[in-house]
Amino acid sequence: VTITGDLAVAGVLSSDLDTRIVNDSTRLNSAITKAISDSTVLHSAMTDTASAIRADILWSEILTGINYSGTGRVGIGAVTPGAKLDVRGGILGTAITSLAATTGINNGLKASSESAPGNTGNQFGIVATAAGPGGIQSGTGTGLHYGVYSSAFGSGLQSVGVFGLADNQTTGTSRGVFGQSRSTTAIYSQGVYGEAINANSGAGHNAGVVGKASGHANTNYGFLALETAIGDNNYGGAFYSYGVATGGKTNTGVLAYANAATNNIGLKADVSATTTGINYAIWADAGSLAANKAGHFIGDVTITGDLAVTGIVSKASGSFKIDHPLDPENKYLVHSFVESPDMMNVYNGNITTDANGLATVELPQYVQVSNKDFRYQLTPIGKFAQCIVKEEVNGDKFIIQTNKPNVKVSWQVTGIRNDPFAKVNRIVVEQEKSDSERGKYLHPEVYGKDKSQSVHPTIKKITKEELLKMKEGTK
Repeated sequence: VTITGDLAVAGVLSSDLDTRIVNDSTRLNSAITKAISDSTVLHSAMTDTASAIRADILWSEILTGINYSGTGRVGIGAVTPGAKLDVRGGILGTAITSLAATTGINNGLKASSESAPGNTGNQFGIVATAAGPGGIQSGTGTGLHYGVYSSAFGSGLQSVGVFGLADNQTTGTSRGVFGQSRSTTAIYSQGVYGEAINANSGAGHNAGVVGKASGHANTNYGFLALETAIGDNNYGGAFYSYGVATGGKTNTGVLAYANAATNNIGLKADVSATTTGINYAIWADAGSLAANKAGHFIGDVTITGDLAVTGIVSKASGSFKIDHPLDPENKYLVHSFVESPDMMNVYNGNITTDANGLATVELPQYVQVSNKDFRYQLTPIGKFAQCIVKEEVNGDKFIIQTNKPNVKVSWQVTGIRNDPFAKVNRIVVEQEKSDSERGKYLHPEVYGKDKSQSVHPTIKKITKEELLKMKEGTK
């Protein structure tokens, strides 16, 4: 083909097209290769960054870091985690600090232990142990150790350091709070210790421990102390009220109050289940100080059984009281005691003189050794006659003589006690009142005086208002 002049081609000649395709392919391969290289560099950088992040948060098996072990356990500050989560150390010895600050119910720490169906093992919501460096059994710490130390602060209706709830228990024992102390070397080993301090000056009361029980159909105990020890002295409950309380204040070791039932018993003590040994339902020891009293009762006291008094009985009056023999269902028979300024024993009887008008009265062998200053009364019975004591008590006997034979004589002999106790504890008939008793009365009401002038101190009674406040304090 012969072309004379210019040639215009709208497309690409085949040879140039091949060349361009080859060149573009080369550039594309170069770009892909670079992209792969850049990706490798980026992956390496990301790997290095992740390693750096892990290094920064100490995600490794070292004591001060966060440790994830191959056993599926996580430890914070623990080289070898002993549980699924093992937290140790911390600022001021605090391993875990939990803060809840919402407007609703806040739980600083909530622990729940749920058992599988049929599981008979023990379930514990929280197990807290405080031990020294040597572990639970051999800890060597010398400071205070608390398995659980709980504080509640705030100005709401209640502040409760520890609240224990046991629910959904159908058999066995249900305990809201269980405390056990198993030390064999401590001076004081206490399962549960409650302390109430720093009360303000407002009305109310301080209670180290408040026990409340209600709803049971059989027996409810606000506080139940069970003692199964085998030591020398075992106490179901021991209560102490101590401290300096001057200015007419009173310390009370135990305050027992009962109200609002058909029968109310402030304090009940029972040892009837024990059938061996010597048992005391109540034992009160006032010591040797003369002003101390082992017991003080305001009101009537009923004793069903024998009363043994080894000391001196002091009373305003005395009597015996029995069902009236002639009408026992409707009446009582009451006689007064015989009073005397002397510590007097009385012996009496009847005897008949013989044909010579003589009679020897035989007294018990203990009469002469335990008495002195004998006094006599003789009365002839059935006939007029004269009676004399011919011979006084000698060898536990004395002789009566009448001026007629065969006279029945009623005799009475009194003696002043002369036993060792009576010699040491002679009754002083007229006594001066002490400084603390002067101006006061044993029975101020019979002299038209107020009860506040009684010799015996009175303890302030709990009013209904105070009782209601105490009830409010247990909610």
